[in-house]
Amino acid sequence: MTKDRLLFGIVGIAVGLVLAIFLSEVAGDGTTEVAPSVQESPEGESPAAFPEDVEPTIPRPSDFEIGVKILQKQCFGSAGCNITYRVVPRVKGGPPLPEDATVEVVYEVVGGEDGPVINNFTITGDSASVEQEELLSTSSSGARLKARATDVSILY
Repeated sequence: MTKDRLLFGIVGIAVGLVLAIFLSEVAGDGTTEVAPSVQESPEGESPAAFPEDVEPTIPRPSDFEIGVKILQKQCFGSAGCNITYRVVPRVKGGPPLPEDATVEVVYEVVGGEDGPVINNFTITGDSASVEQEELLSTSSSGARLKARATDVSILY
């Protein structure tokens, strides 16, 4: 039993270090929302981003890494905490994102007392648009929030 706890502790520390490094490199000054650029197509032309004979490669959820940046945490002893957070997305692999289309990524945040929170963000070009603040409650002050992408689609 103690070997399991030791292994679990080591894995937890490693995950925490990787997440801390990721957040310090990706979050920068904490600004993640950038307004997507809007391109107008000439009158009468289709705004399609790809030629008819080329099928775009849709990224997979595993191509995204989503960090959780805690913005505010208010705890109430044994009653748990209210946490305000922002997700910090990063493309970590897979096919290049289409430049002229918007990619929608659905994600879930786990660690709250009411189950997973599901939301989404969009990426257009090299700009991501995320909620500036999200809120959830945890059952204890030691609860850790984790986010992962669950679905990816291209919006034309």
